[in-house]
Amino acid sequence: MIEDDRQEDEISLLVLMLVVAENLKLLVLGPWLAGLLAIVIGFLLPQTYTSSATFRVGDGGKSIDEVMKTRTVLSAAVARWQPNLMPPAGTDAEAKLLKAIRFKPALGQKTGVSLAHMEVDGDSPAAAQAFANALIDAWLESTIPPPLTRTELERKLKINKESLESVGKIVDRQTAE
Repeated sequence: MIEDDRQEDEISLLVLMLVVAENLKLLVLGPWLAGLLAIVIGFLLPQTYTSSATFRVGDGGKSIDEVMKTRTVLSAAVARWQPNLMPPAGTDAEAKLLKAIRFKPALGQKTGVSLAHMEVDGDSPAAAQAFANALIDAWLESTIPPPLTRTELERKLKINKESLESVGKIVDRQTAE
């Protein structure tokens, strides 16, 4: 009685081969059609190219993401990249532009060096690279201090150099005595 139940529960190899033979078209054509469909969808979707850059940043109060996505830096970058193309604030075009710029967490924090990794999307490799370069150039220009601040910094530098020279003279005199 137990052997009869076991024989009924077992599936013979012949039955399995019969099922495979009956569904052979589906087993062969199914994966083939799925692959062909994936290729067609891949060609129909718009292609996006990404330009990435890693650069060193200063230890400022704001994160690099906040600074790079300010209206001032974006306007300057777009003016360098494609003049007269800056979209009005709050529009879908501006949201698309902001979405094309991504920042990954800063690298090198263990070594004390602040690095930022930026990725910029574009319709072509050249467009993505040109916009990334324009964005970095505009950011660099925004870090240049205004003339009044620069003059003050240069004055402080001159005072510090003079102080260092006088301290060096005092040390030389002390060592001579």
